[in-house]
Amino acid sequence: MIAGGLESDVFSPVAKQHTSSLLRWAGSKRALLPRLAELLGSSVENYVEPFCGSAALFFSLSPKQAYLYDLNDKLINTLKTIRDKHQEVYSFFSDMPTTKEAYYDLRTRYNNADMADVEAAASFLFLNRYGFNGLWRTNLKGHFNVPFGGASARSPGLAFVANCADLLSRAHLESLDFRASLKKHRGKDVTIFADPPYSTSSRRTFKEYGPKVFQNTCFRDLAEELMELDRSGCRVILAYCDDEEVRKLFAGWNIEEVTVTRNVGGFADRRRVARELLVYNFQPETAL
Repeated sequence: MIAGGLESDVFSPVAKQHTSSLLRWAGSKRALLPRLAELLGSSVENYVEPFCGSAALFFSLSPKQAYLYDLNDKLINTLKTIRDKHQEVYSFFSDMPTTKEAYYDLRTRYNNADMADVEAAASFLFLNRYGFNGLWRTNLKGHFNVPFGGASARSPGLAFVANCADLLSRAHLESLDFRASLKKHRGKDVTIFADPPYSTSSRRTFKEYGPKVFQNTCFRDLAEELMELDRSGCRVILAYCDDEEVRKLFAGWNIEEVTVTRNVGGFADRRRVARELLVYNFQPETAL
């Protein structure tokens, strides 16, 4: 079941870059990136994501220094390998046939074989690109079980993968629970973006990683950690579904309603508009 270190070395300053994420990810905040960028401004230095997923905001902001965490160790290992060996990963990935049969054959091998890092990263990227709706879901044995989503997904080019790898060179990557990862970061020069899986007491939400990844008690723990980060001087922003409990817990913070279009059950012809919240503890550089 899956959800979202050593202290990082000093990062060398590099030219500002912006790109899209290399990965598809259910629940991604891709549609909210313009507003999130407005809130956070043009210069983000020490950037932390405890549930990085596709790290869409990281790639969009291109911070000088970043710490990306997630409980999904296969995701983290994939990002590390792309960062360190992007040409080898791309070569392996681009040789994979995009048929339904090839997808299921690879899924079986990925779940049962002991793959080396490059093959494992290329396989993760392939399953993510061609699996249904960009989901990452596992069964009780921890096996990836998302069905084939079609061969129409666009494959990334080498230049794009290289750009993603360059941006990831600024990031410390670690598979870690959010409680442990957030305790590593304190201070006014730190920006925290928390985008956890949704789990509320008042509404049913889709568990894309499995039924026990992020429960209601986990959100209470997260809220306590974010309050502590606030007291230490961190700039904190939380993205979550519109829920009365969230509004009560963060009553003293800025709470902004946003609307996004979500696919119901992952089907493009079953879209609905959902109301979500951006909750933050700072004065935005650009107001609505």
